[in-house]
Amino acid sequence: MKLSVIVPVYNSAAYLERTIESVLAQNYEDFELILVDDGSTDGSGELCDKFAAAFPRVRAIHQENAYVGAARNAGMRMARGEYLYFLDSDDVLCEGVLARVAPYLNGADVVASGIRTEGGKRLSLPEREPLRDELFLFSPFLGQSFYRAGDLPSFSTERKTAEDCEWLFDCLQRAGSVEICPFPFYEYTEEREGSLTTNYRAALIAPTLRTWKKLFDACEGSGFSDRDRIRAYCADGMIQHCITAVLSGEAALLQEARSCLPYLKAKGCKVRPFLWLSRILGMRGFFLLCNLKMRKRAPVR
Repeated sequence: MKLSVIVPVYNSAAYLERTIESVLAQNYEDFELILVDDGSTDGSGELCDKFAAAFPRVRAIHQENAYVGAARNAGMRMARGEYLYFLDSDDVLCEGVLARVAPYLNGADVVASGIRTEGGKRLSLPEREPLRDELFLFSPFLGQSFYRAGDLPSFSTERKTAEDCEWLFDCLQRAGSVEICPFPFYEYTEEREGSLTTNYRAALIAPTLRTWKKLFDACEGSGFSDRDRIRAYCADGMIQHCITAVLSGEAALLQEARSCLPYLKAKGCKVRPFLWLSRILGMRGFFLLCNLKMRKRAPVR
């Protein structure tokens, strides 16, 4: 079997049927669709069973809620395809994309799309080397690439955002070859209510900050060439979550945010202009606010 499309599913009944139908409507037959129900409570699991019963190439897996990383790992264990593709349960495959990409799946470890959309704009991957660097910076989304099965890392099962960036970072270090396709693979559903990309729950902030720091540290011994750019990308990820941590006012999160300061001041880290609140406050003001909140919460001795 050439392809395994893996869809982790959690409470996405409003979008799931459209997602599944976009896969089954492909004019290509050498694939399987694996639906991993991660303990849904809104009827998504029943939808998975419905399609699995009706279509032989669809398989449904059910597990207790263990988060998206564990769901993807379960799908990887069940996959029989030479290449794996991860599709979120609220996104859709582009029409005819599996047939178009199949000729490119001829041995490369990563086959990536050179085109994505952002804010309604169509962006193209810069045509320069090294592709490993450009791919990570340009499209740190799992749906941008097909991955050759075999020596693939496991996803983190910790509850956090940025777990896909962490996995892709590791995957690109292992990849011996990268192929670029001149067409998009999927249509991304932006800002779905309750999705991980829009739901910055306090419980996710601390582990996510630790992930960005881990990737920042890993740059030194990585296979990336332009490490300063990779570090700056990781720093931007830290800044976004540091701002959320400061605004939360929770002592533990404020402490986690303060621990990011050495990374943001590190030599060679060319941080882009701060996002959201930091654009107004700047680095000093941002961490001054962080320190003030910490002092307010400090116990009186």
